[in-house]
Amino acid sequence: MKKYSGKIYTQILKLTRTALFLLFLTIILFVSFLNHQEFKSSSPFDVVVSDIKPNSVNVSWKTLKDVPTYIKVENGTNLFGDGIPSTFHQVNIKDLKELTEYNFVISDGTREWKKISLQNSQELKSIVKDKFYFITPNISEEISLPQLLEISSNPEELVYVSLHNTLTGTVSKIKSVKTNQFGNALIDKNFFNLNWRDDEYEIKVYSAISSNINMSNSISAYASEINCNLNAPEQTIDGVSREQFANYATRWVNGRGKNYAYECFNDVVYRSRMAGVDPAFTLAVWLNESSASNYTQNIKQYGYIEDFGIHGLSSVPAQNFNAQITHFLKMPHKSTCSGLSSWESWGNMYRFGTCNSSNPSQRNLGIDYLKKTESLYSWITNGKRLPAVVTGLPIPVDIGHDLGNWTPLAKPVCCVIQSTDKEKLVGLFNSDISEKSCEELWSNNYLNINKYIQIENINKKECELEFESSCCRVGNEIMWYPTKYCSYKIKDIDNQIQCEEYTKQKACYFRDHRFQWLPEGIGIDKSININSEIQCNLRNDVSNHSIRLNKGVNFIGFEFTPSYNQDVLYASRLMSIYPQISLIGSFTDNEWSQLISRSEENPFSGQDFYFEQSRGYLFIVDEDITINVFGWNNSEALTPILEKGWNFILSDSLLNIDIEKIGTWSEEKESLSYDIDKEYEDVLGIKTESSINQAVFILKK
Repeated sequence: MKKYSGKIYTQILKLTRTALFLLFLTIILFVSFLNHQEFKSSSPFDVVVSDIKPNSVNVSWKTLKDVPTYIKVENGTNLFGDGIPSTFHQVNIKDLKELTEYNFVISDGTREWKKISLQNSQELKSIVKDKFYFITPNISEEISLPQLLEISSNPEELVYVSLHNTLTGTVSKIKSVKTNQFGNALIDKNFFNLNWRDDEYEIKVYSAISSNINMSNSISAYASEINCNLNAPEQTIDGVSREQFANYATRWVNGRGKNYAYECFNDVVYRSRMAGVDPAFTLAVWLNESSASNYTQNIKQYGYIEDFGIHGLSSVPAQNFNAQITHFLKMPHKSTCSGLSSWESWGNMYRFGTCNSSNPSQRNLGIDYLKKTESLYSWITNGKRLPAVVTGLPIPVDIGHDLGNWTPLAKPVCCVIQSTDKEKLVGLFNSDISEKSCEELWSNNYLNINKYIQIENINKKECELEFESSCCRVGNEIMWYPTKYCSYKIKDIDNQIQCEEYTKQKACYFRDHRFQWLPEGIGIDKSININSEIQCNLRNDVSNHSIRLNKGVNFIGFEFTPSYNQDVLYASRLMSIYPQISLIGSFTDNEWSQLISRSEENPFSGQDFYFEQSRGYLFIVDEDITINVFGWNNSEALTPILEKGWNFILSDSLLNIDIEKIGTWSEEKESLSYDIDKEYEDVLGIKTESSINQAVFILKK
């Protein structure tokens, strides 16, 4: 019996060991499978090597999941890339040698890929790389004027462009370019370095990133029941009636869908007044943004409706009247952008969330948005103009009654003070501050006060307490401020010391009709290309410069920093002022990198850019003209650093330089003329009437 039991025990033990082994093996295989799947989803595909130049190259690829973006060249240890996780990756590799073959690997910072392991997209199969290498070309001995190729695609889209020989099937090297807001771009055919006739090739354009738009899951539709207060007190305004407004809202969209202009009119007016906001302004924006909450228009055609245009906040979903108006009435509706009026700035900031300093066409759309709002405001108020201020208005005391017009009341203010030895902020209530400041009211009663903060429209109970505080953007300042009343809280700052350190990061902003050196966190509209307080102050001293352009080709440089109003000067703006200009080009990294030309269908074709001091630019004009350009003299403008290869610079910006060759435009020959091994004082470093604002090509090897 014991012998029989021992055999059973042995068998059970063997089976248990086998089961455990199989379980362990299953776990190992399952973990290996998961690791393989994770490795596979992190693996690169659609690898495209583009923009191959003597000194640089672009490498782009895709992954199925977000992976850090890195490239390693040859057997080096340096990683190129920003490391930001993404599913589309693009790395620009610089400081390369000409006529050199390079191998590279793609990395996520820890793992490396030397080849693709996933199938490439069918639409990119003719331009993708299976082997990770490239060969840089040599630096050209001469510069050619650009031969324009215009391509079209979706607006603001990154695309790859190549030439396909229809006779031989040969594919050129690849150029990547981002189309402008009109969906076009200009490329210099010379980049491809091919001698093909125009009838021997066709231009192929490939989208670099597939666009898959997913609707937010936070959207709630209220097509059958609007969530405004349908029982709000009856209201009138100094303008159209409730019935007139509702009728106009229907006509505004030619009778499409169902709006809630009549149902929510009282709620909009009442809540605006209780928030100190001009109700006619609120009505105008409501009508402009959503045709008064017209949810029932075709969603596929018009998208989900944002009642007051509040976008991108999970706490303020689309098609949610209450959430949208609540947020809208808390906004200051005051903006400042360089080169724009206060209301033009608001039009851009409210419509796009940016001043559009680098996008003049979109900036004009922001101004158009303001004009539409102004027109609606004028109609709603029976012809009145949009006032300078629409927020911070006196709040009426007879809440709930008809408030057609109201008069200013006493001005209660909470003076928030901070002692020099404490971080806490304490409130002191004043029933009527009149014309005095908080400091004037309380300086005799309290000593050692570090700061005074004035907060309006709160009662005594809400004022007389210790406030929880945060680092906050208030107007043109960053300060330690009561959290409850902070509209723009600075993230990731926990104490006042960190807040004060944050304010030390400064930039140049146009505020109160002049450029000022202010904390960088006050807005995204900082002046481009200004890096010091000295430059910022110099920016206020602008003068007019006249530059002669001859019919045909001109090489022009600016010995000042061109500007337009309070902004930089864009090529498209100059072209719109002087329609005789047919082409403007910028040359960097051994190619005509940015080209803009006249267009019959759009305001312009090509990639817009702004002018910089001491750089060279190509101008082609239809007739002799003199252009007037405003600008300021940036005394801190650095002498251009010569890159390896060709550089296009202002002729008098360099002295005592070691160069291989110089190229100037010869009007007599109507071509570039090159000089080698001679003194260049006639074109470099010596100002003469003919050389002022002249640009030249410099070859450095």
